[in-house]
Amino acid sequence: MATRLVIPREGGYLVRLYIEMDKLGEDERVAHRGITIEHVIAAARRILHPYTLEVKDVPWWSVYEIGQRICDKYDDVPVQEVHARAPRVFIAGDACHTHSPKAGQGMNFSMQDSFNLGWKLAAVLRAQCPPGLLHTYSSERQVVAQQLIDFDREWARMFSDRPRSGARSESDGVDPKQFQGYFQQHGRFTAGVGTHYGPSIIRGADTHQHLASGFVVGTRFHSAPVLRLCDAKPVQLGHAGKADGNCGLHRVLPHAHARGGRPAVHLDRSIP
Repeated sequence: MATRLVIPREGGYLVRLYIEMDKLGEDERVAHRGITIEHVIAAARRILHPYTLEVKDVPWWSVYEIGQRICDKYDDVPVQEVHARAPRVFIAGDACHTHSPKAGQGMNFSMQDSFNLGWKLAAVLRAQCPPGLLHTYSSERQVVAQQLIDFDREWARMFSDRPRSGARSESDGVDPKQFQGYFQQHGRFTAGVGTHYGPSIIRGADTHQHLASGFVVGTRFHSAPVLRLCDAKPVQLGHAGKADGNCGLHRVLPHAHARGGRPAVHLDRSIP
C-alpha cells in the first residue's frame, strides 16, 4: 500500500495529487521506468481502493525523484578565507538546496534567501554597512536550509511509509497520529516564521534573553495588534515597518493599555 497527498486547487473541481510510486533500485533512475500518466492514474486508483477515482482532464503532470541536497556555502569564499575577503558571487533558492515539495517550502525558502541577501547587498552598496556583512548571508541561510533538509528527510520518510494499523509493531509503518503530530510540531517552521539565526556581527549573544522570555533572540519579529502612540491608531505591528533599507527601533509600553487592551508602541525610524 502506498500513500498520496491531496491538495484542493482553484476553480471548484481542480485538485493536485502527489502519488508515491514504487521505490527505485540503487542504480536506477526514474527515466528508466518509462512512467506515463496512465501509470500514475492507475497507482492513484489502487491507493484509493475501495473508493473510485475518475479523471476528467490532466492539465499538468510530472514524475520526479525526491532528493535532499544542500551546498556547503552560498557564496564564493571558502571558510578558511572568510576573514581575508568579501564574497562577490552568491547563489540562492534551488541553486542552494533541493528537497521534496510536500511541505511547500521551495518558493518560501527561496524568497527568504533573496530577501536576506537583498537588504544586505543594498546596505553595503549604500555604504551603510561594511562588506563583511555579506558573509552573514551564507552563514545564516545555509544553517536554516539544513534544518529544512533534516525536516524534509524525515517528513518524506513518514509520507512514503505505510500507515501502521492493528497490532503491528512500532517498527512496522507510521502511526497516523505521529504523522500528524510531526507536521504540527514544525508548523511555525513550515509557515516561515520559525527561522532562528545564531549570533553574528548583526545578531547579539543570548546574554539578555531573560529580559524577553516570550521572544527568542534571533527569530522573526512577531506581529501583534498595538496602538501607535504618534496618532493613537490601532495597527498590526508587522505592518508598521517598511523594507526600505532603514533600521527601526520599536519601543513597546506593555502597561500603557488603550482600547481593546492593546499595548502602546512608539516607532523610531533611523536616517538612511
